[in-house]
Amino acid sequence: MVESQSSLNRDQIVTALIELLGEAAVETGQDRLREVSVDRFHKYEAVHGIYAGPFPAAIAYPASTE
Repeated sequence: MVESQSSLNRDQIVTALIELLGEAAVETGQDRLREVSVDRFHKYEAVHGIYAGPFPAAIAYPASTE
């Protein structure tokens, strides 16, 4: 498993994203996080329920680059 280089833990990352973008722009559902953690090179594993990589803490949907 890949080690994080951030000094923030997952909860702190989610909290910071929500403070920055608002709750409606931050998704944390486990099924959706699992789905987006798979890139095209790992689709086979995902089909069989194998998730080797780290899951993201959240998915952010910013409304602008500001």
